[in-house]
Amino acid sequence: MKEQVKEITELTPEELEVVNSICQKALKDYFGDQIVAWYRTIYNYLPASDEDAIADFSKMKKLMNPIAVVSVTGIGLSYQFDKIKRELKGEVAKLEASYYGKSFRVSKSFVMVEPGGGGGSIHMSYDKVTIIPCKVTIKS
Repeated sequence: MKEQVKEITELTPEELEVVNSICQKALKDYFGDQIVAWYRTIYNYLPASDEDAIADFSKMKKLMNPIAVVSVTGIGLSYQFDKIKRELKGEVAKLEASYYGKSFRVSKSFVMVEPGGGGGSIHMSYDKVTIIPCKVTIKS
């Protein structure tokens, strides 16, 4: 089996959808019923680290084509953000998806956790979690 590693910026829109489905499954498997809403987040810059959700753009790589990735809002994160990031990276790395006879696996990702980032009310604000794939291993 031939294996290659591609940067997220090298994927076709169809391949990116396959990779996003892996990230979406990882979020669903990890959070289960805690997820309040799914939505797409558009990134014009690729973060340099997990901490760059709202950061200095000079540290980030500008994307020629913006990428749209799946985000969720959930509750019950208990501010254990480092643990959540580590566990979600492990969850997404063990999943694979197939597309036209090729097997896709996310070999490097960033997990962005933004406290109170998605909706809610004065009394309750939801945390936003996004998995951004950076490198993808493709076997054909």
